[in-house]
Amino acid sequence: MIERWLVLAYLLVCVVVGALATRRVLGSADEYWVAGRRVGTGVNSLAIMAALASGGSLVGVLGLAYSGGIPATLALFAGAVVGFPLATILVAAPLRRLAKFTITDFMVFRYPHGVVRTLVPLIIVVSLTVYMVAQMKAAGITAEALLGVDYGTAITVATVVFVLYVSFGGMVAVTVTDVMQGALLFLLMGITAVVLTVSSGSLFGPLQAATAASPAFGRLPAGGSRYLDVDGDGIPYRTYPGAGRKGAYFVRGSGHNKYGGYTEDADEYQEVVDRLVRKWETAATLVPKPVIQRRKTAEWGIVSVGSCDYAVAEAVEVLARKGIYLSYMRVKAFPFSAAVTEFLHQHKRIFVVEQNRDAQLKSLLTLETDYPKERMESILNYSGLPIDRRCVVEAIEASVARGEAA
Repeated sequence: MIERWLVLAYLLVCVVVGALATRRVLGSADEYWVAGRRVGTGVNSLAIMAALASGGSLVGVLGLAYSGGIPATLALFAGAVVGFPLATILVAAPLRRLAKFTITDFMVFRYPHGVVRTLVPLIIVVSLTVYMVAQMKAAGITAEALLGVDYGTAITVATVVFVLYVSFGGMVAVTVTDVMQGALLFLLMGITAVVLTVSSGSLFGPLQAATAASPAFGRLPAGGSRYLDVDGDGIPYRTYPGAGRKGAYFVRGSGHNKYGGYTEDADEYQEVVDRLVRKWETAATLVPKPVIQRRKTAEWGIVSVGSCDYAVAEAVEVLARKGIYLSYMRVKAFPFSAAVTEFLHQHKRIFVVEQNRDAQLKSLLTLETDYPKERMESILNYSGLPIDRRCVVEAIEASVARGEAA
C-alpha cells in the first residue's frame, strides 16, 4: 500500500511544480517555451538524460533485452549516444542563436514556404504522439504490475497529470520535473547496480549469471546470429542496418561463440574456428574462376595476376613465334578455385609472373595447392616501372637456355 502513496505523492509534487511555475511563465513566452534561456548545462543535461531514460525507454529497453538479447539492446544505445550529440549540434545551437522557440519556428524562418509551415508541425505531432504513447503505455504497465492499479486507470491518471503540469508550467515545469526524475533514476539505478555487483561478487557477475541462466540472453535471434552457420556452407548470414527487425547490432570479436556471445568454452571456440575452414572451402567455389588460354601442345604454363596480364599475353605470343609454347592462366581471385590446381598439374613447369619482391603469388600457390614447389619459377618485376613483355620473354628464354624448362 505504501507504494501507491509514494506514487501519488510524486504525482502531486509534479502538479504543484506546474502550478508554482505558472507565476513565472504567465507573462513571458520566452519563459514558457524555453525557461527564459537560463537553464544551465548541468541541469539541462540531467533533464535530457531523464527524458531519454523515460518510462517508455526503460520498460522498452528491458523488454528488448529480454526478447532480442544484449546485442540488440546495445544497438539501441548506440543510436541514442550518436543521436543526442547530433541533435545538440545541429538543432539546439541554431535555435538558440536565432532566438526561436521550436523547430517549426526555425524551419519556417529558414524556409518560408507554406508547405514547410504545414508539414513540419504534422511531422512533429506524429513523432511526439508515438513517443507519448510509449510513455503512457509504460506508466500503465508499470502501475498494473507493481501497484495493482487498473491499466486504463493508470494511463488516464498519468496523462492528466502530465497535461496539467506541462500546460501550466511550460518548460520550467518540464525541466524541474525532469531533474527530479533524473536524480531519482541516478540514485535508484546506482543503488541497484551496487547491490547486484556486491551480491554477485564481481562487476560482470550479473551479466554472467543472466547468460548462464538463459544462454539465449547473450545471443542474437535465429537468422541473425553473427557467426551461426545456418546452411552448412561455413558462411554466416550477414545483416545490415535497416535489413530486418534485428538489422543493427554489436558482437564481440574475441572469444565468441557462434551466436556472437562471450565464451571461454574450448568446444565452442573450436566450433567457430572449424567453421572458418568450411567457409574457406565454400568461398573457393564462389569466387571468379581464372582466365585460361590453353595450348594443347604446351608442356609449360605461365601464371600471373592483375596488371601483369597485358605484358604476359604479349610475351606468350612472342615466345610462340620463337617456338616456345606456353599456356597462360590469369588468376582472378583467392582462395584458388579447383581450376587453378588443375591447370598447374597439366604442365611440367610453371612460370609465375608478378610485380613484387617477395613472390607472393608463388607463395600462395605453394601453400594452397599440391603442385611441387621445385617445378615453379618466379619472374619478378619490382623496379617501380610497369612490367613489359621483354621482362617475361628474357626470363623464360634464359630458363630454356639453362635447360630448366626442358
